Amino acid sequence: MAQLNFGGVIENVMTREEFPLEKAREILKDETIAVIGYGVQGPGQACNLRDNGFNVIVGQRQGKTYEKAVADGWVPGETLFSIEDACQKGTVIMCLLSSYFFVAQREEVIAAFRRYVPENFRKKWDVMYHSLTGAIGGYFKAQLKIEIWVYLLMLIGFLILRVRYGALISIGIAILDFLPVFGTGTVLWPWAVIKVLGGDFKMAIGLLIIWGVGQLLRQLIQPKIVGDSIGVPPLPTLFLIFIGYKVGSVAGMILAVPAGIIVANMYQAGFFDTTMDSVRILVHGFNRFRRLTPEDKAEISEKKE
Repeated sequence: MAQLNFGGVIENVMTREEFPLEKAREILKDETIAVIGYGVQGPGQACNLRDNGFNVIVGQRQGKTYEKAVADGWVPGETLFSIEDACQKGTVIMCLLSSYFFVAQREEVIAAFRRYVPENFRKKWDVMYHSLTGAIGGYFKAQLKIEIWVYLLMLIGFLILRVRYGALISIGIAILDFLPVFGTGTVLWPWAVIKVLGGDFKMAIGLLIIWGVGQLLRQLIQPKIVGDSIGVPPLPTLFLIFIGYKVGSVAGMILAVPAGIIVANMYQAGFFDTTMDSVRILVHGFNRFRRLTPEDKAEISEKKE
């Protein structure tokens, strides 16, 4: 037996001499090994087992990776199945957890990264990492504050309209409002239409008023709350939200501010210095070419000849 250090934990590991391939074949001859996932390491593991005489099947969802498995010789319905079917058919389930070792030895991986990566790149990466975590964390805090306001508005409106289970419905609408594409109108507009068809015009108008006030409230408070949470003034925040909405509707509006913060911090860290320098050189050369006199152009042509 050999001993290996796995993230600070000493484990006893059996060596090839103690457990040769022939012994493994004998023990697993009646077993079906189901390799779950055919991504990065799946092909090597599954094909190696198959080529060494083991009974192997693969579990993989439909898509490009599934097509790759077919190209590697795995036959749908015989040796290639969905993940659920492979788990049912396999007597030995093999799920690759290589990411565990990166987590277990996180400090060692970070130390190696800092040791071998150039200092200039490390500084840019640190800026990028802190920018990303700060922008995402701050943005979700801001969205939580906004949804609390939405919940309170819905609750007050439903209490005025005497809606049964108003508190519970308000929570559901606030959750929908947090999700991309959805919003308060996802519930309030169909609800108002149903009330109109049922002849309850008072309730329908009340629901539409709640929706309108909610939209106005969001437009007024969102730039301020988001800007304060991620350290961006309200006007740039409003501009980013507007651009995001034009590009990707509600989903774009949600993602625009974090994306803008990340790009701005990348620019400050110097990620785009090479590109910007190239653009400046190109513009400078173009401007010089525009200012050339006919005599200069003729002289250049003569030199080329």
